[in-house]
Amino acid sequence: YQSQYGLDLRKWTMRPLTEQEKNNLLQGPPDLRARQATDYEFVRQAVAGLKDPRLSALSQAFLDEWGERFCRTAAARRYHHARRGGLVEHTAQMMRTAEAIARLYPQLNSDLLITGILFHDSGKLWENALPENGFVMPYDELGELVGHIPIGMELVNALWRRLSTENAEVWKNLAPPSEDVRLHLLHLIAAHH
Repeated sequence: YQSQYGLDLRKWTMRPLTEQEKNNLLQGPPDLRARQATDYEFVRQAVAGLKDPRLSALSQAFLDEWGERFCRTAAARRYHHARRGGLVEHTAQMMRTAEAIARLYPQLNSDLLITGILFHDSGKLWENALPENGFVMPYDELGELVGHIPIGMELVNALWRRLSTENAEVWKNLAPPSEDVRLHLLHLIAAHH
């Protein structure tokens, strides 16, 4: 209630939010949701364009398994993209920049660069994840004690082991050697700060 002196606190009424109101609040304003959906689609298309079958399989497995969580994770707690879905925004912006730069440096392995960008902050899915139905980003013990960089490296190694076992025959004769690709990807994650 608004009086001539401002809000009148004595006449407030409260009620629980409806599911629709809660969902709208969790998802953010429509323009932000649309921008994040566009960014996620850009990330998906970048992954679909990877030519190296190892990096393609790894990136696709990540999106298939963790895509929903990726879409609601913040890129930071306070600074850049510190909001639900901020990690998708940050990742898409970095991929767009990398694609522009890679055109100027044809000697770069652009598949490795795009995959490195996808995974560089993947550990934030544990460090900065917002719950599906919550407003507060809880502190995760793994994220607090280990941090997003080692978690991202561990995630890549776990996915890589699984996929390399399933694709051992196909991957063994690819160039550069699979172990070199894995190590360079881990380096991108480890060194990104």
